Amino acid sequence: TVQAASVGLDRDKADSRATRKRWFDRRFAASLLTNRMRRMIRQSGGAGASVERMGDYTATIAGLTVPGGPGWRDGLLSLDQVIRLTRDEGFQAREAEWLRKRQILDIEKLRAQYSKLDPGIISSSIVRSIVEEHVVIGLEADLAMREGFLRDLDIDDVNRAVRESWDMDNLAYYLGGEVVVKGGPEEIIDDIKRHRKGGISYITMQPKLEKTIQLHDWGPLGEVVERETVPEFDATLMRFSNGVRLNFVESRQEPSMVQAVVRVGGGLFDLKGNRMAIRDVALDTVLGSGTTHYQAEDIGSVVSSTMLNFSFDLEDHDAFTFRGAFGSEDLDIFLSIVTEFLYK
Repeated sequence: TVQAASVGLDRDKADSRATRKRWFDRRFAASLLTNRMRRMIRQSGGAGASVERMGDYTATIAGLTVPGGPGWRDGLLSLDQVIRLTRDEGFQAREAEWLRKRQILDIEKLRAQYSKLDPGIISSSIVRSIVEEHVVIGLEADLAMREGFLRDLDIDDVNRAVRESWDMDNLAYYLGGEVVVKGGPEEIIDDIKRHRKGGISYITMQPKLEKTIQLHDWGPLGEVVERETVPEFDATLMRFSNGVRLNFVESRQEPSMVQAVVRVGGGLFDLKGNRMAIRDVALDTVLGSGTTHYQAEDIGSVVSSTMLNFSFDLEDHDAFTFRGAFGSEDLDIFLSIVTEFLYK
């Protein structure tokens, strides 16, 4: 794990609309930085950036997971260069546009779910407001405010937030895991200083922003040969002629949203001997290898721009599992991506 952080005093003590606007810009910039890291850094597993309050201080943090051993150097220098490039040149308006639209869509989905919201979420927000000394305005008002910020988004404000967030002369670095640095902290600092004198060499300079997934023809459609219902769960269970099963449960708790799970194979039961490391290595290898029709970064671009989450895991133990959460209009995209991987 490689991380960089910039820490400073929190100058926005009082809660106000202007303060929330500045924090919104910083968090939006962190989301843009996350997307840029995933596009521009090779082997950018677990890449992410965030803004956090810590007492009287604020911290802007960015990090990723890299191969062990000497892999820390490429990861750290790539991270430093992406942050440096972003602070010096900022984001482009077109780079922010699709994220702006995506977050507006997410807010619309949250608003549709408001009447079904777990009261515990509202209670937690009230408790959190006391701890963070924020005014409670309610989820509806908060969503309306955030939507207003998004619809009036100014890329200059976002780039100003980037410059305020990152003090390149006072960054803190963290390395953890299988790391061997013979020269200690001094070696790390010397590496960063030396590479800052040169150009941008560790990252891809031409990020591809927009990708689409086409629906390929996978052959004749299968027929449903068995069907039953479970009224207690409002569920329909189906089996197709090729053996594939579909369990469909309609939920009114999340209108316009789909939670999808695709299970295949025997999972851990298919593994011979004590080979638990495959959980960490093989799954990322599958996702990082791309498919017959698409490169991994193409699929990653589609996933980040259309889905709330997408994963491939062994959490069920008895199957390899694809999971996704997205708007109902994107079900075809999710199934297409899963089919791409299964076909490959």
